[in-house]
Amino acid sequence: MAFFSVIIPAYNCEKYLMDAVESVRRQPVKDIEIIIVDDGSSDSTGQICDRLQESYAENASDGGEPAVWVIHQRNAGASAARNTGIRQASGEYLLFLDADDTYADNAIDQGLLEVCKKGYDVIMCSSFTSNVDRNRYGVDMRTGNSVFPGRRAFPISGHFAACIYRKQLLLDNHVWFEKGIHLNEDVTFKMKTMYSASMICTMEKLLYIYNTTPGSVRYRERHIYDFVEAWVRTYKWLEQHGDGGNIEQAKAFVRQKIVSRQLLYAKLYVQQGHNFKEMNEELERIDALETLRSLPEKAMIPSQKEELVLFQKNPKKFVRYAKREGWKIRLGRMLLKVKVVRRIRDRKKFPMENIGFR
Repeated sequence: MAFFSVIIPAYNCEKYLMDAVESVRRQPVKDIEIIIVDDGSSDSTGQICDRLQESYAENASDGGEPAVWVIHQRNAGASAARNTGIRQASGEYLLFLDADDTYADNAIDQGLLEVCKKGYDVIMCSSFTSNVDRNRYGVDMRTGNSVFPGRRAFPISGHFAACIYRKQLLLDNHVWFEKGIHLNEDVTFKMKTMYSASMICTMEKLLYIYNTTPGSVRYRERHIYDFVEAWVRTYKWLEQHGDGGNIEQAKAFVRQKIVSRQLLYAKLYVQQGHNFKEMNEELERIDALETLRSLPEKAMIPSQKEELVLFQKNPKKFVRYAKREGWKIRLGRMLLKVKVVRRIRDRKKFPMENIGFR
C-alpha cells in the first residue's frame, strides 16, 4: 500500500502522457502508486498505458520506483475516470494529475510527506502555468505557509490539482467528481473538499505545472451549460451532506456562483450565434431570466457587476457587447497562431524562463 496515489485520467493523450508519468517518477519520495485510467481512448494512449505498467513493474517491486496501475474503461469523461481512480486508490492521500500536465521536480519530497503525516485533510500548494512551447512560465496560484479550519466555503482560486486530499475525507463526505460535467467539475470538487475538511494546510512549495496545449480552448460549446449545472449540483450536495459545517454561508456562496455562471452562460450562448429573443427564451427555460433581471448588484461577484447592470438596464446592448467579446476572443486565437505575436504575448503572460524544474 502506497502513501500517495496519483490519479491520471487519460483520453487521447499519446503525445503527453509519458511526460506526466515521468514527472511523478522523478519525485524524491517513491512511496507512490500511479493509477492511469484510460477513458476509452481512440489513439495509442491505451497501448502506452500498458507499456508503462509493464516497464515499471520490475523496478516498483523492490520499492525503487512508483508502481503504475492501468484501468481501461469506456469513454465517460474525466470526472468518471477520476472517480474510478479514487475507488481503486490504496494511498492515504490522493493527487490528481491531468495527462498533459506535470509536477515540478522535488515537489513530492520528504518535507511534503512529513506535512501530510500530520493528518491535514487538504494540503494546498503553489502552481504555475506554462506556454504552449513549455519554455516560459507564469504563476497560476502562489500560496503561503499557513493552517486554517475548514467547514465553510472559500473564495480561493488556483488549480484543484495543486492540492493533496486525504482519501478518507472524500469517502466520509461523499465527495466525488460530478459525472457528465465537463466544466467547473474540478472547481466544485475542490470547494466540496475544503468545506468538508476540518483542517487545511497551505504550502508555498511549487507542486503543479498546468501546461497549455496547442489548440486547446477554454471550453467546448456543447458543454457551456455545465458552468451552471456544476454549481447547481454542488448546492444539492450541500443540502444532502452539508451538516457539521457553516451551511448557510456555504449555500450563500454557491448561490452567488450559480447566478454568476447563469450570466456567463447568457454571454456564451449569444457567442454561439443566438439572438436576443433566443437568449431570453433559453434563460427562461433554465429558470434564470427573472432571477438575473431582479438580482441586486451586490449579489453578483465583483468582476461581473458591470455586466449584470448592462443586462438589466439594456439587455439588447448586452447582446451586442457579448458578440463583440466573442469576436475579440476569436481574433485573439487567430493572432496567437502567428509565432511573433505569440512570443510577444508569452513574455508578458509567462515572464519566467527558468524556475528550477524541467
